Amino acid sequence: NGPLFTPIIINPSISSISPVSGLPGDSVTITGFNFGASQGASAVTFNGIQASVAGWSDNQIVATAPGGATTGPVMVTVNGMDSNNDQIFTVKDFSLSASPGSQTVFQGSSTSYTVTLGTVTGFPVPVTLSFASGLPTGATASFSQSSVTPPGTSTLTVTTSSTTPTGSYTFVIQGIGGGQTHIAGVTLVVAPPPDF
Repeated sequence: NGPLFTPIIINPSISSISPVSGLPGDSVTITGFNFGASQGASAVTFNGIQASVAGWSDNQIVATAPGGATTGPVMVTVNGMDSNNDQIFTVKDFSLSASPGSQTVFQGSSTSYTVTLGTVTGFPVPVTLSFASGLPTGATASFSQSSVTPPGTSTLTVTTSSTTPTGSYTFVIQGIGGGQTHIAGVTLVVAPPPDF
């Protein structure tokens, strides 16, 4: 009998990713070695979220940044063995806020809020603003700009009718863009008109 050879299993290794930042849905090229000639049961993850793959070879993978991914390491797993985790993909994002947090309006009158969109990591695409929920009966609302590329602002005007019920309402403003969604809540207090 000849000597027994134990195969040496080498973990996959990532040397670079390009680009290093982007949006969900963007194509990302992963360069390295020991990926295997074809994908098979191997996987690519972006901060723990599995990505779809458009191309796979032993030293290069083309993957799509998945929806729901956040900034963190890109990893390749081959035969249950993980690659290094020092290649970071930054997910571009935006912030959404509204001020003031509460406004009081008389029935049949209007008021406004300032909706502010910030860029967290160089967000390059427009964000579409809408209402998710909570506007009271008989009230209408509109944005001075319903699409804003961060950083920027839009004025939200809420107009009540004479039949809008009095009370306190919390409604939700939603911003959607580049595969990201954020919300902000504000309060509208509807009061009866003054009795002169």
